[in-house]
Amino acid sequence: MKHIGYYIYVLLLTLALSFAASCTGGSRDGFSVTGTAAGCDDGDTVFLCQVLGSFDMVPRDTAVIRHGHFSFSGEADGADICLLVPVHAGHVTTMADFVLENADIHATLTEGGNSFEGSASDQLYREFMAGSTLFGRKMTQLRHTLDDTTATIELRAAARLALDSLRNLQTDFQRHFIIDHVPSAASDMLFAYYGTAFSEEQQDQILALFAAQQPEMPHFKAIMDERIRHEAVSDLGFIDFEMQDASGAMRHLSDYVGHGHYVLVDFWASWCGPCRAEMPNVVDAYNRFHSKGLDIVGVSLDNDRGAWLHAVRQMGMSWPQLSDLQGWESRGAQLYGVKAIPANYLFDGQGNVVAQNLLGDKLMECLEQSLKE
Repeated sequence: MKHIGYYIYVLLLTLALSFAASCTGGSRDGFSVTGTAAGCDDGDTVFLCQVLGSFDMVPRDTAVIRHGHFSFSGEADGADICLLVPVHAGHVTTMADFVLENADIHATLTEGGNSFEGSASDQLYREFMAGSTLFGRKMTQLRHTLDDTTATIELRAAARLALDSLRNLQTDFQRHFIIDHVPSAASDMLFAYYGTAFSEEQQDQILALFAAQQPEMPHFKAIMDERIRHEAVSDLGFIDFEMQDASGAMRHLSDYVGHGHYVLVDFWASWCGPCRAEMPNVVDAYNRFHSKGLDIVGVSLDNDRGAWLHAVRQMGMSWPQLSDLQGWESRGAQLYGVKAIPANYLFDGQGNVVAQNLLGDKLMECLEQSLKE
């Protein structure tokens, strides 16, 4: 996640430029968010922020605390993860995530923890995250073993097997949770955030459920639109663009793709937690298959050049890197319809799209099939 100072800067700048954008009345079928924020005084500001992608956000609205309370109202399209961010004396006091939907939601923000009432989707989101976190804690311990250069080869190999097993169990839990709660705005939202970890067949099965039971949900419609866009990219094949490499030289993607080798174009960012979690798998794939004809080109959605290049060195990414430092406005991401990261495209030696969004075991399986000796 980006440094907290970045968020303070963005939030305070937004306040200075758009103080008048504080909450306005919504329709009777919309949402209301009311609450209290410990550590804040009357006159302090609370930001309602929209979460974008994996670990980015933009201010959506602002409210001023009056008589110890703040309030927002408006209309939501389905359910989305948002943040309440109170600011006191120029400092963020907390960042409280919740699910915003058309409901009467009450928030209690304290130093000891935050609580929300009134949103059915928020309750399901917390159940989903609690279940996922049980696996995540164990996976973190295993990653520490994998990163321990003093650990034996046998111990690290066992940790890799255990990590893959836990990742599969976590994915199964997430998939069944989403299926069990169709139709609901929560399942629509959760599939948009986590569905790329499922196999193509599993994704198709869930999308079929959505099509039959909740076709008007916004994330489902966006996913279907995105699939049409991806199919267009696959039919068209390679799309070229130009960006700076790590040395500052301008390079075209065509400098790497279409020259006889398979090329994985990997979209990522230094601030993206899931990207960092997936990167050891990408490094393993490069080490294993580079000698057999695989090249990788990283396309970073960073804004900060220093953070980008530090992450490249830190995670051992020894392949070419490109970035225009435009974050989600990255030209490459726009051309390839990238709305969430990590994301990737695999091209064959002639520049044809072989596969896309290969994560975890799917990446290894596809490369083994494509690069058979």
